Amino acid sequence: MPSEFQTEGGKLLKYLGEGGAVVIPRGITEIGEDAFSHSRVVSVSIPDTVERIGRFAFAECKELREVEFMEGCHPKELVEAAFLACSALEKFVLPAGVKAVPQHFLCACEALKEVVLPEGIERIEGDAFSRCFALKSINFPQTLRVLEGCALYWCKSLREIKLPAGLEEIGEWCFDGCGGLRTLEIPQGVTRIPFLAFAQCFNLKTLILPKGLKEIRDGAFSDNYALEEIRFGGSVRAWKKLTERVTFHKCNYIPRKTADGYEGGNVNRKERKFGPETISVVCSDGVLKI
Repeated sequence: MPSEFQTEGGKLLKYLGEGGAVVIPRGITEIGEDAFSHSRVVSVSIPDTVERIGRFAFAECKELREVEFMEGCHPKELVEAAFLACSALEKFVLPAGVKAVPQHFLCACEALKEVVLPEGIERIEGDAFSRCFALKSINFPQTLRVLEGCALYWCKSLREIKLPAGLEEIGEWCFDGCGGLRTLEIPQGVTRIPFLAFAQCFNLKTLILPKGLKEIRDGAFSDNYALEEIRFGGSVRAWKKLTERVTFHKCNYIPRKTADGYEGGNVNRKERKFGPETISVVCSDGVLKI
């Protein structure tokens, strides 16, 4: 085993090298906790023998630009915060066989623009991609069932998302601060939209909600200043019952207009009106203004 790796059996305990391009030797079955954290590695190739990547394994590798899972690499376990705050990483392709993206997995990867997820993923855990400010593209596989709280919190560069038909659960603050979104469609399997799930989506204009919704928590869509139209699959009566305790323009402040859209501002809403005066709600049997 090369001297730049401290190992114990098949476990890589610590990377001791100077950085640059790193190829992890075949035969390693586990990358241990903090094994590469804070190192100057620029690229890493992970062999097909690796079954587990530990907590903080590559955390805060500020020069890491490329992660390659070599052909046949299907880790059985990925652990939280493995690539936390890798601020130079721009693209990440998760290997097949992964069932869940763990907590804080790619959190605060500020340069990350694209994430490619394989079919088979069922759950994206809390803060998995939160504060990835440059993230523009992420595909949600059809197998996805759960998006936990803050999963994509303040991914403000996301312009478009397509939630899969089989999605069943969206957590609190899940898309809070995704100010680039213009249109959003919630799939039929989602029956509850929790507190602040889509708050501060400053540019959201069109919202499509399924007939089967049973609960919208107040604040779920707060501070969506540009919202013009809601399309609801149910009746006017069902809408009124569903939203009797829901406010869609509940905010104390309004945003400043910038070249890229809206951002948080400090102008009191009482002193200045902003955005549409009313929102059109198109139901199956009529149209409301709210």
